[in-house]
Amino acid sequence: MRNWPQSFPRLNDLYQRSDQTDPNNYFHVHGKPPVAMSAMAFGDLFEQFSTWYEERLARLDDAAWEQLLLKTLPYVCEKDSRRGWAQVR
Repeated sequence: MRNWPQSFPRLNDLYQRSDQTDPNNYFHVHGKPPVAMSAMAFGDLFEQFSTWYEERLARLDDAAWEQLLLKTLPYVCEKDSRRGWAQVR
């Protein structure tokens, strides 16, 4: 897998600003942050999914990105019992 922070700078920024110690963090897979996971754990589907989101987030200017962060950050670690992390997606 490509280097997470370099390949997905906006998603990495969101992860870095979130509570990385929270076990409900949206970005944790099998209890580990995305930076620590290997291509075997993620696979091509995850990379395609992340690339799709990253391409859209990259279109935002800095002001729009900061506004989106303010709206999104509270939900990164807020897992709904029925909807999972639907608010983040």
